[in-house]
Amino acid sequence: MHEQRVVVLIVDDEIMVRMALSTELQDAGFTTIEAMNGADALKHLNEDKDIDVVVSDIRMPGAIDGFALSRAVVRTWPDKKVVLMSGDRPLRPADLPGAVRYIAKPYEIRQLVALIRTLVYGYSD
Repeated sequence: MHEQRVVVLIVDDEIMVRMALSTELQDAGFTTIEAMNGADALKHLNEDKDIDVVVSDIRMPGAIDGFALSRAVVRTWPDKKVVLMSGDRPLRPADLPGAVRYIAKPYEIRQLVALIRTLVYGYSD
């Protein structure tokens, strides 16, 4: 079975975290785009229709944190998948908008890769 190329938009204000995650996801076979905050992410989403999954930190500076970004994605691009990440506190599904998923920091990259594959393909390796 030939799988389509999955494009992941990584949103995190910490450049080293963003770059490391981008490299790890590329090593797992995904194409990545990086955004430094929620406003930058919305710009990418408006310009690049090929984005399949948004992986965003919850806590970011500016008016658009991860929650606001995920609500905008669910409302404007309902076909896109969203994963929120945080090391602050555990979240329950009821805390998340729509079909947004959550992964707690710290996590192992294989957990995030499996979650993305499940969201996009309906299964993981």
